[in-house]
Amino acid sequence: RYPLGLIIGRLVVACAGVADGPNAHARVEALLKDAEAHPEDALRQLVAGVAVHYRGHHTGETVAAKMADYRLALRYLGRTKHEFDHSARYWLYTAVSHARLGQQAEGDAAIAKAIAADLGTDADVFYCRAEIFHRRNPKQAVADIKRYRAMMTANKRNGGFSAPEKEQRVGEMQARLEQAVAGVALPEDERLFDPVRVAGK
Repeated sequence: RYPLGLIIGRLVVACAGVADGPNAHARVEALLKDAEAHPEDALRQLVAGVAVHYRGHHTGETVAAKMADYRLALRYLGRTKHEFDHSARYWLYTAVSHARLGQQAEGDAAIAKAIAADLGTDADVFYCRAEIFHRRNPKQAVADIKRYRAMMTANKRNGGFSAPEKEQRVGEMQARLEQAVAGVALPEDERLFDPVRVAGK
C-alpha cells in the first residue's frame, strides 16, 4: 500500500493546483493520457481522478462540463484496484463526484467511508459531508461546517495550510445554510458548493 496521511494530502493539493488556472485543461488531459497508458499503475489513476475532479470544480464553465469531469473522476478513481480504500481522501473525491452527479446513495456510502477512514485530522471530511447533505438536512450541514471551521482553526494554530479566500467563502456558506435552516430554502439552481465560474471573472 502507498503511505497515507501527509503524502496523499500533499499529492491532492498538487492535483488541485494542476487543475486550476491557465492551461488547466491541457495539463489534466496529459494526466488522463498518462493514466490510460499505464492502466496497471494505481497511483497514476488516483492522480488523474483527483485532477479531473478539481478541473470540473475549478474550471467547468457549464454544468454539463462539470458533470463530464466528475464522471471521468469516478472512472479513474474506480481503477485504483483498492490500493487507496484505506484513505479518507480517496473516498472524499469519490463521494463528492457521485453527489454532484446526483447519485445520492453512492455519495452517502462513500462519505461514510471517508469519515471512517479519517484519522481525525482531515477537516474536509466534514466540509464534504456538509455539501452532500446540505439540501436534505441543512441543520446537519451547518453543524458539519462549524466542525470543519473549528478543525481548520486548530490546524492553522499548529502550522497547517490555510487559504483565506476559502475561509471567507465557507463563512458565507454557513450563513446561507443557517438561512435555509430558518426556512429560506435553497433554489434548485443554487450551486452553493460548486458554482459555475465564467473564465476571466
